[in-house]
Amino acid sequence: MKLKNDNNFDGIFEKKFSKRDLYTILQNMNQALYIIALNDKMEIDRFVEVNQAAHDQLGYSREEFLNLSPFEIIDLNYYHFLNEELQQHRGGGPVTIESTHFTKKGEKIPVEVSSRIKTLGDNTKYILSTVRNIATSKETELLLERTLKQFESLFKKNPDIIFFLNVEGKFTKVNAAGEKILAYSMDELLSMSYESVLHPEI
Repeated sequence: MKLKNDNNFDGIFEKKFSKRDLYTILQNMNQALYIIALNDKMEIDRFVEVNQAAHDQLGYSREEFLNLSPFEIIDLNYYHFLNEELQQHRGGGPVTIESTHFTKKGEKIPVEVSSRIKTLGDNTKYILSTVRNIATSKETELLLERTLKQFESLFKKNPDIIFFLNVEGKFTKVNAAGEKILAYSMDELLSMSYESVLHPEI
């Protein structure tokens, strides 16, 4: 099957990018990119390249990165996750984990790291990782968790009846005050409709 505009694709694939072109592409990626060399024992060795987004994320210059051990930016509490990640990498598949990285100022930032091991032209294995700052996502998650806890506390301890109904008008959840005031057990209430507890006049 021949694509309608396959000549355009041919032009793209025949394009010979220079090293400078490829470096420019790497540097202009929106997400932080880390290239880390592995030694013969498949252990993390050193940074060999990072892009501008990585500089912006952690505050180190390229020269500083290349003189850092990758372990200097990783929260050691996540070290065991890193070992598990490497074990999965050895199977050849991509791996995504959540971790914490340290900035140059010593600040912690929660990150999502997506990595894959590749053997490049010099027959050396490298970890290619994109790193996304998930601080905003984490803050939202914590806020939601806090809100849900507050709601649950309000639901359980409220002296007034609070209940949930399904589309058929049956109780799906009732707080302790509901059990006490209506004088039914929770099991009984969850088998009843809202109409059944109303006064006949209503």
